[in-house]
Amino acid sequence: MSFGLLLRVASACMQYRVAEIARKLHFHSYALEAALLFWHEINLIMYFPAVLPHLVVLQHDAVIAIISQLYEHHIGICDIPEADVTAQDEMHFRDQAVFTAGRVASLKNDTILSTDDILLILQDRRTLAKISFLDTKSLCMPSLLSEFPDDIPSLESHFVAPLLVSFPTDNTPTGLFCSFVSELISSGKFIIPDLETSNKIYRNYISISLVAYPGYDGTLTLINTGHGISWRYNC
Repeated sequence: MSFGLLLRVASACMQYRVAEIARKLHFHSYALEAALLFWHEINLIMYFPAVLPHLVVLQHDAVIAIISQLYEHHIGICDIPEADVTAQDEMHFRDQAVFTAGRVASLKNDTILSTDDILLILQDRRTLAKISFLDTKSLCMPSLLSEFPDDIPSLESHFVAPLLVSFPTDNTPTGLFCSFVSELISSGKFIIPDLETSNKIYRNYISISLVAYPGYDGTLTLINTGHGISWRYNC
């Protein structure tokens, strides 16, 4: 795939959808699809056919810019420009990384991506979870959370050892823990406990409640141990 072809596709992306680009360039659609996926993998473009099959984004850092702004708001570097944020909204954002789509919409966005496009990409990448037990505008991004401030308490007990998922490299792959938590929350079977009834949650230590099966309510505690993921379910 030549750089010249990339430039031709890039110029066509300004006006046409993917299938139309293939026709305009007299290119087989399956070959163009392979080229787009390759350029996506090497960070020249962004292309997410699973959720946005018709959209090619030339700003490869567009989503990173949005995540960076969320992180800056979370740690207090800059204030959110959203006018209708309440004190409770801020508490949920700071302590649980829970927020609404309106917060994302208020961020600076110099791309062709709409707020809905950005949310679809982040959910597809398991960076963001839609909290289905609340209203559909509530979202959670576990990677925004701070790490546990002290030594993480062990899940060991006199009765049963926790389940440990380890990896050949003896290190938890970067981002996997937060992605796993996002997947569990998105499933609709687990919820983040209320702030009033639980401890703070962290990027490497979190307890979520099972709500999907009546009579089997309990808490799933997960810890990123550094060399694996330890978890225990307590009824």
